[in-house]
Amino acid sequence: MASLRNRAMTAVEGLVGEIERLAPATVRDEDDALHDLRVAMRKLRSVLAAARPAFGRVAADRLREAVKEVAGALGDARDAEVLLDGLAGLAREFPDVDLSDLVERRRTVTAEAKTRAAEVLRSEAFADLMADLRSLRDAPPDGNSAKGTGGALARDLARMRRRMAAADATGLAGGERERRLHEVRKAAKRLRYDADLLVPGSGSVAAVAERMQDALGERRDLLAVAEELERGVAYRREAGDPDPRLGSLAALLVERADGRLGEYRAAAADLPD
Repeated sequence: MASLRNRAMTAVEGLVGEIERLAPATVRDEDDALHDLRVAMRKLRSVLAAARPAFGRVAADRLREAVKEVAGALGDARDAEVLLDGLAGLAREFPDVDLSDLVERRRTVTAEAKTRAAEVLRSEAFADLMADLRSLRDAPPDGNSAKGTGGALARDLARMRRRMAAADATGLAGGERERRLHEVRKAAKRLRYDADLLVPGSGSVAAVAERMQDALGERRDLLAVAEELERGVAYRREAGDPDPRLGSLAALLVERADGRLGEYRAAAADLPD
């Protein structure tokens, strides 16, 4: 059986190559490049966390934080992109409701955020990060080369269950419940990535984690668009042009978001004991 270090090095090699390819594609604003770049960065952070003993904790943690900082700087652009896509999709689904002003405002915000993201990827700090990642790929630091992969998945499952329990606490509502569900979603991503990249034979676990992640991600996106519609209600009211249909659409999206909770719970029921 391959050691944790060997599996992690294989993953690192592929992910560093993905980041090298996707960073310039993101600067050029190619379709899905920003999303795929952030996914590659999340996967790399997950691998570095799971394989800390194999790479040396200090080196792994330093790189994880550097990748997290860049990925965070790209987050505003991705959030804006998701919100724009959601509003545009809603406009296509309900052509009788005029959403053009909301879409155009969000298009401007998205373009500005993408410009800032491109500046991050052209920066000296990002160039330094890429140099460090290539060094990790080409000359990894010494660590425990014999440690196996099984413990990573057990830790991920335990983390997932703790966060699920926290999100199911009695009396939770509103922002605090959504914050805890977001923590569950992050744990699902980490479980999925580690199962896919580090632990052979764990495809079924990865598939369950992906279903949980997707359901919670769709819920988050639907609620974000609903909030944007509510802001549109206030904006139009102040402008003297109220449109009650925006509020009705927002309520519909909240209803759809609640449906995603059922999908999440159905997926969670398939987690291994």
